[in-house]
Amino acid sequence: TVTFTSADFHQAAAPDTPGMLIVNPPYGERLTPEDLADFYKGIGDQLKQQYKGWQAWVLSSNIKALKKIGLRASRNIILFNGPLECRFARYDMY
Repeated sequence: TVTFTSADFHQAAAPDTPGMLIVNPPYGERLTPEDLADFYKGIGDQLKQQYKGWQAWVLSSNIKALKKIGLRASRNIILFNGPLECRFARYDMY
């Protein structure tokens, strides 16, 4: 089953059944949250607190911001989103 949800990721609770989460947060190119480092840290905090047992993938061209997630990626795939070189990082949440 594939479910699409639009919500504030920092506030939303994960579904009861573990699965795969794919997020494409702002890179700081067009849209910039007030503090991009805190925004990405919040993604990592939410993954750690709400997504145990999940596989999470994060797509971003901002390598410094990805490091702020505070988790070690089990896989990094290099790809392009238009002209931007991105990383598609996989985090296995235990």
